Amino acid sequence: MPKTANAAALDVRRAWLGVGAPIIALVAVTIALAVAVFLQLAQDQDRAFERNSATLVQNDLESRGQMMGAVGLDYANWEAAFENIHVRWNPEWIEDNFYSSVADSLVLFRQNGTFRYSWVSETFEDQEERIATLVAEAGAQLPNLRHLSRAATPGGTVARAYARLDDSLLIIAVMPVTHED
Repeated sequence: MPKTANAAALDVRRAWLGVGAPIIALVAVTIALAVAVFLQLAQDQDRAFERNSATLVQNDLESRGQMMGAVGLDYANWEAAFENIHVRWNPEWIEDNFYSSVADSLVLFRQNGTFRYSWVSETFEDQEERIATLVAEAGAQLPNLRHLSRAATPGGTVARAYARLDDSLLIIAVMPVTHED
C-alpha cells in the first residue's frame, strides 16, 4: 500500500527528529566545547606570559640592583669619609652618612634624606640636583638604614630602592660609608 504524501512527510519529519536533530546537537556541543577549550588555553597562555614577563622584569631589576651595590661598595673617597673612617674611626658619622651609586651618579646623603654631596656624569649634569634629591629621599625611606653598617657580609650592607625620573626608572643601591679592610 502506497504511502500518502502526508505519511511520507511525517516519516521524514520523524527521521529528522530521530537522527538529524541529535547529530546537529552533537556537532553544536562539540563546537562549543572546542571553542571553550581554545579560550581556556588562550587565557592560560596569557596568564603564563604575564607571569613570565613580570618575573623577567623583577629578575632584571634585582640583578641591576645587585650590580649597582657591587659597584657602590668600591667607592667612598671623599675627604670627610677618609677623615672619619681611615684617620679616626667615627661610628656616629658613619651611621649618619650613606652612599649611593645610581645610573652614572654618586650621592652622599644623611638619614633624614638631605644630600651632602653628589656627582653625575656629563650626560646627567642638567639633572644633578633632581637625581640627588630623588636618590636621597628614596634611600632615606629604606627600613633599617642605620643597621646596614653592622651587616655580617659586604653584600648585606647594600639595600636597594627605586625612583622615577621623568620616564626613567632609577635603580638605587644604598650602602653606608664603611671602614675598608
